[in-house]
Amino acid sequence: MSLPNPALGFLKHSDRSMNYSHSDKTIKVLFNEAILAATKSCIILIEENYSPVIYIPADDIRFEFMEKTQCSTYCPFKGTASYWNIKSDQNFEKNAAWSYLDPFDEALIIRGYLAFYPNKVSAINIY
Repeated sequence: MSLPNPALGFLKHSDRSMNYSHSDKTIKVLFNEAILAATKSCIILIEENYSPVIYIPADDIRFEFMEKTQCSTYCPFKGTASYWNIKSDQNFEKNAAWSYLDPFDEALIIRGYLAFYPNKVSAINIY
């Protein structure tokens, strides 16, 4: 059975490893004093040659601190990523979070989830 929206990257790199796992650990993302996100239902992506990435459900993110940007990037394995700025009082961080709004079939598990760059937030705490 063929996929309706396959990741083209796997055609050239069929041995590419991308492992998604659900976690029930508590995750909190902080920006200065503000809690941007808190969840007990994240997805962790282990992708070869990259550090693990924690994806947080959009329902667990405080979007009053977020501002969608026009920035996008393309991954041949996941699709087109959209980006968000973080804004809080006088503080601002450009393109600090991303999401795959319409990912390839192999990455559908992270649709509706966002990830944060660790160096653009104050902390990503795992309990």
